[in-house]
Amino acid sequence: MYIAYKGKEKQYAHAKESKREGSKVTSTSIYLGKVADRELGVFYKPERGFFTFDVDTRQYGPPPPAFLYPLDPGKNRAMAFGGAFFLNAFLHRTGMMELIDSLPFGNKDTVRAMVLFYVLSPLANCHAERWYRSSIARLLFPRANLASQRISEMLAAIGSRDGLQNYQERHVSWVFGHLSSDRNILVDSTALENSVRIPLSRPGVHNGTVEICLRFIAVVQRGGMPLYVKTVSGNTVDVSTLPFTLETMKAMGVDLESCTVDAGYNCASNLDMFYDEDHSCAIDFVSRVKSNDLELRQMIDAERDSLQDR
Repeated sequence: MYIAYKGKEKQYAHAKESKREGSKVTSTSIYLGKVADRELGVFYKPERGFFTFDVDTRQYGPPPPAFLYPLDPGKNRAMAFGGAFFLNAFLHRTGMMELIDSLPFGNKDTVRAMVLFYVLSPLANCHAERWYRSSIARLLFPRANLASQRISEMLAAIGSRDGLQNYQERHVSWVFGHLSSDRNILVDSTALENSVRIPLSRPGVHNGTVEICLRFIAVVQRGGMPLYVKTVSGNTVDVSTLPFTLETMKAMGVDLESCTVDAGYNCASNLDMFYDEDHSCAIDFVSRVKSNDLELRQMIDAERDSLQDR
């Protein structure tokens, strides 16, 4: 089977196949509609929308992330100006828009518009297109497509492991290059209640109650600037995540000076990570300890007489 194209300015496509049985030749043809992007193999039919077609399996599929959906000019509408215009100018002025453009999705206007929508609007994703039509974002990002299906495709693309890792590395470099070189960090996590059936949703304990959740880990500079975030399964205990978090910061080129952690991260093996082979403190740290920590009580009893002198 092969794809045949017809037309010049507007092209149309058929998937064709010919078979010979003796002297008889039979042909079959599947109408694919209008050619939306010949290079990417994207077609359009009113009843199906935009799609791809695999001639080997004869299966229809969604357009690839690099496909730019055509504009729907619609009718002239009044547009809100201030918030979107200011935020867009701020992102460009600070260089953050370059970070946003590094996210792995072909239609950069869609990503940019959704960033503004998430920051400026409390509405759910299903209202993004309506917000876009009434905002100056429609002029700032004219090729954005905020239909529900396109938003889902965008989130799937930028949420991939490689995409997130690439963005996190660029973000850390941007923070240290443009904002602050502070290498003093705080590591903490919280439970995000979530009943959506995904692998990360697991029973976890939060504020003394058991709920279906995932855990959100954040690394921030002493001044409050976020450096790194990660989501893990809801039943993951904090103490098991610190080694990976610190190794990740090291791999990103962050030579830590100090680290502040909560009691949930406090255990002997984790504290050893702050010391070198000679048991000298290589990374200063501050940690809250559990109220029933037996080793702490023994240390206090042993050093009580000299604590004030220190």
